[in-house]
Order: sequence, then C-alpha cells, then structure tokens
Amino acid sequence: MANPSRIDIWHKINIIYKDNDFLIIEKPSGLIVHPVRVSKKKLRSLSLLKKLDPLKGNEHISYSNGVHPDRYQKENTLIDWILTNYPEIREVGEVGRQGLVHRLDKDVSGLMVVARNKAAYQCLVGQFKNHKVKKEYLALVFGTIFPFKGVINFSIARNKKGKLVAFDSRNTPVSGKVKDIKPAITEYKIINKFQDFALFRLKLLTGRTHQIRLHLKAMGCPIVGDKKYSIKQFNNLTIKQEIDRIFLHACYLGFYDLQNKWREFESQLPKELQDFLEILKDGKL
Repeated sequence: MANPSRIDIWHKINIIYKDNDFLIIEKPSGLIVHPVRVSKKKLRSLSLLKKLDPLKGNEHISYSNGVHPDRYQKENTLIDWILTNYPEIREVGEVGRQGLVHRLDKDVSGLMVVARNKAAYQCLVGQFKNHKVKKEYLALVFGTIFPFKGVINFSIARNKKGKLVAFDSRNTPVSGKVKDIKPAITEYKIINKFQDFALFRLKLLTGRTHQIRLHLKAMGCPIVGDKKYSIKQFNNLTIKQEIDRIFLHACYLGFYDLQNKWREFESQLPKELQDFLEILKDGKL
C-alpha cells in the first residue's frame, strides 16, 4: 500500500506516451524504481533497533508494498505507482519489478519504458539482452577530457571491499585486486563547456550498474552532485545550495515495438538542471 505522506512525488511522474503495450514515462529525481532488497542480517539489526528505540526504528524501516513482506523500504517506489494506476501490470514480469526491464538510480531522472502486457515485456527483455535498446544520457561533470568525442572502454568490477570500480583492464594488472570483472563501454560527446564544467551526452553500449558514473569518475571528471562517486572537494557548499541531486538525466530511449517498428523518445532536462546550467552560463558560480 502506498504511503500517503510520500505520495507527492508521484505527481512529478510524467507520462509522455501510452498505448496498449507500453508506457513511456519521465521518472523524477528522488523516486526509487523498485523495493530495495535488504539482507536477513540487516533486517534482524533493524528489528532489534526498533525494539530498543521504537521512534528511531521507525525512522529507518517501513514495509514494502506487500509484494515482498521480508523487504523494507522507507519511500514509495515507481512500482507502487505502476500497480496503483495500472493494476493489470501486476501479472507482467518479475514480482516486485512488474513491467520493468531496466531501472534508473533514485536521484537520476529521465525516460523509462514500462511493459503493459506479457508480450510487450518479452519483447523488451529480448532487446535489452541483445543490446538493441538505445539509451542516452546528459551529464554535467567537473573538468573535461580529450578528445571531446570518443569511447570509454573501462571494465567494471568489485574491489576487496566489495565496492564497484572502473579501470582500464587492458593496461592495468588486476590479479587478486578485484573480482567479477565485466566489460563496459560508453560512447561520449562533449556538447558544451562552462568554466570548470562540461556537459556530456553519453550512449550506453553495455548496461552495467552505475556505468556512466563509474566511467566518468575513472576519467577524472566525476558528475556534479554524485554523492557516491564524486570527489568530496568538488561538491562544495555553494554547489549543494544550487543543486541537491546528481546532474544525470536519461534523455533518449529507443526500441522496437511489437510490430517491429522503431520507436524513439526524447526528454528535456528538468527545470532544476536547466536552472543550474543558467547559473553557470551567467558565471554566478
């Protein structure tokens, strides 16, 4: 069941296209896509915390939408919105991720496709598996790289602490330092520059977790507002006062529909990101 106190963000979801097979939406920053998986060990810790201090425990945990009673989340998800407004999608795809074949991180905004029936779902599954879906993003970064157009071909793996890292596996000895190494390729083009910042348009050729964020960090130009991967000194107080989210937006989505017709959709930067660019253009930062 949706949490009424946190339902306001649903009003920011914009449906830009709808037919009998697909929904194309613009996900706002701040909305979680699906219930977060929580380990049994962490659940036990949270349950103990709630017993010791009920108020503090309630700050940390709440039940999911009922699909997975052993999982907890604090906020409503896109799945909650989908099942509330399109209950027929409940039987489409994986439990807890109904209708969805891809995701965006909580603070990332932009285009997503939702399958409305099983045939549409299988259509998308095959295309994502075979890399036929085209996804492009806009990202504002600190610094720049040369050339202004190219390909980042850095593998993504986990280090000894279990954290995701990106590195050039062709030129970096990695024996014993990382595990679960996977190839990752991102095309990029710098489309504008503002003082110490650059606006990138990026195309994913693979779909690894946090791929764009990790690739840009590894290239020495982390994304503005990236609280996880940005270098701390870049995210100074002045920037935080002007933008309190990651500057990463899924601006383009293309795929084949059930009639094998290519469908493509574009999304403009949301107002808060456009406003931040205007501040940079005016030299006020």
